[in-house]
Amino acid sequence: MLIGITGAHGFIGSHLWAGLQKRAYDVKVFDRGVHDLSDVASMKDFVEDADIIFHVGGVIRASDEALITVNALGTFHLLEAIRRYAKNDIRVVFASSLHVYGVTDTLRYLNESEIPMPKTTYGLSKLLAEEIINFYGNQYGIQGLIFRFSNVYGHECMPYYNSVIATYIDLILRDKPLQVIGNGVRDYIYVSDVICALLESLKHDFTSDRVFNVCTGVPVTINEIVDTLKNIYGIAPTVEYRNMDAPADYLIGNPRKFIENIPRISFTDLSTGLRETANHLSGDAIPAAHDNRS
Repeated sequence: MLIGITGAHGFIGSHLWAGLQKRAYDVKVFDRGVHDLSDVASMKDFVEDADIIFHVGGVIRASDEALITVNALGTFHLLEAIRRYAKNDIRVVFASSLHVYGVTDTLRYLNESEIPMPKTTYGLSKLLAEEIINFYGNQYGIQGLIFRFSNVYGHECMPYYNSVIATYIDLILRDKPLQVIGNGVRDYIYVSDVICALLESLKHDFTSDRVFNVCTGVPVTINEIVDTLKNIYGIAPTVEYRNMDAPADYLIGNPRKFIENIPRISFTDLSTGLRETANHLSGDAIPAAHDNRS
């Protein structure tokens, strides 16, 4: 089995690449020096022999134009390359996001039957990419699987880009104040759990439901993250609060369908995931005695 990965040098992609190599899969990575998501023909050799392509490449923080161009139009070009050059039975696994649903003003556990109503251009770009994959599935029989990830964090996560968790750890290491802005409540998932989900998808038959929330279903506030990091590091960093009078907003997924269909996965609890992330980003193991949270 030959597996292709877009975004293999990014946060999720690099972990996935390592996981596939560890299991001795043949892997072909999307080489940005050769392949271009804006050029269908350039991707011919990337897709033509692949059995499965994990499409985890994309941008998170960029201009609105770049988000649509890379995440949506880039997915269109990739699927068109697959249509033209790939084997008939190729399968595509796409890394989407809970942001396709849009935030809610009350705590709701969003499931896959919800009508997507993205509130950000990022969420819109992922929803457009999903529709492109569905279109190519319906029109040309290209088998697609869509995973809507919640907020992914973990080692190799880029501060100020991928995750507020990596940003907070970097600020703690540089003895800078942490900023808590607003009252957002989110669903956080550790990167190793995401990789487990992607690897387990290799066993999926692609004939049943093809859209799954990959998330913990556990609401987490920013203050919970700050308090856990305080305990892990055994320090009390300065915290600056802004817009705390703003109403809370939520983005929490319901993982039930995923667990029922792809059952060999368990979720890392927040304290353990934050400790593992802190250990990697700090470069030294942090004594467990600092962390007294369950």
